[in-house]
Amino acid sequence: MIAALLNFEEDDQSFFSHHNSEHHKAVANSILTKYQIISPSYVLNPMPDVKDKAGMDTWLEQHASLHEIINEVLGLVNNQLNTVDLTNKDERVSWLQLHFNDHWQWGQTLGVDS
Repeated sequence: MIAALLNFEEDDQSFFSHHNSEHHKAVANSILTKYQIISPSYVLNPMPDVKDKAGMDTWLEQHASLHEIINEVLGLVNNQLNTVDLTNKDERVSWLQLHFNDHWQWGQTLGVDS
């Protein structure tokens, strides 16, 4: 599941969106079990089309908020994931790597790799 988070197609984000959402659910469940902390719930799947600026701005803010909360609970460093133009290949590649690193660290810390 985590490796799928590096696979993002500009014209079809469904694969990424699905695996991202599923890993967030698994991590939230693990945090609830281990720390008795309930993470907020946002709709991550389906994600808006990257060309829908308003939709993406909302999605990015909510998604980044989840990352910040999880990283705080786990004592990990936060990355700024809320400001990116996913239609720009260079920005997208950098964002995907930062995003993947968060998910990878969560998997290692919580034992939620898939």
